[in-house]
Amino acid sequence: MDNLYQKNCANKLKKIRKEYNLTQEELAKILNTSKQSISLYEKGKMLPSINVLIALSKYFNISIDSFIFDKKENQINFTSDPAFVDNVRLELKAILDLEKTLNSYIDNFKKLTPIIKNRIDNLNHLILNNETHSNNTNDLIKVPLLRRNSLKKSDLFMEVIGDKLNPANNYYIFTVNDNSMDKFFTKDELILVEETDIINTDDLIVVKVGNDVFCRKVFIDGTSIILFPASSSLSFKSESYNTFDLVILGKVLGKTSDFLSP
Repeated sequence: MDNLYQKNCANKLKKIRKEYNLTQEELAKILNTSKQSISLYEKGKMLPSINVLIALSKYFNISIDSFIFDKKENQINFTSDPAFVDNVRLELKAILDLEKTLNSYIDNFKKLTPIIKNRIDNLNHLILNNETHSNNTNDLIKVPLLRRNSLKKSDLFMEVIGDKLNPANNYYIFTVNDNSMDKFFTKDELILVEETDIINTDDLIVVKVGNDVFCRKVFIDGTSIILFPASSSLSFKSESYNTFDLVILGKVLGKTSDFLSP
């Protein structure tokens, strides 16, 4: 297929060069190429690169296709070359696969955007509070108790030592509802939790999955969160969740008893 277009290009390039009374060396300088390349173009042994064709078009003010096509045709008959058609099909499939991948990334980004925004807001909140907060306080802070298996806080409060906490942050007290974390806390023990969804691997967190609210040790793996029990019983198993399938209610700071006034 290329022979026909190389011949057309060779004849027209030579004709234009002679019409402008240019030597091959002079034309090579105009097109930023070598005299040897011009010679190969005019002999029909090589097609000019796209950069050379663009330079030709700009300098002589004629269209690129006029260098390649003769007067009898205005487009390449792609179907005359089966190998070319196969290559086009492969490239088209690659483009479609890439489009699917990009769409998947876009969908995931849209889902993550609210989470990212919330975390940025929390970080800004922490930065502002840390700039204005002084740790030299012995005031007691009232912390509400979270109702069992609920996101609602009760009307009951406990007073904890203020110099161990940041009064600008929110806290609550959670009741451990089973023995799944008995290596850290016993059943019905009260633990102090900081309200945040900014967590790291190995943190102890309070999390809501479906209608259940419980405490677990966390491992973060990309967009997946693995929740580990810390129990002497083998009946409790680790479970993996997508970040969209659970609600992080806070990070466990420790036993509430460790934060009470003596």
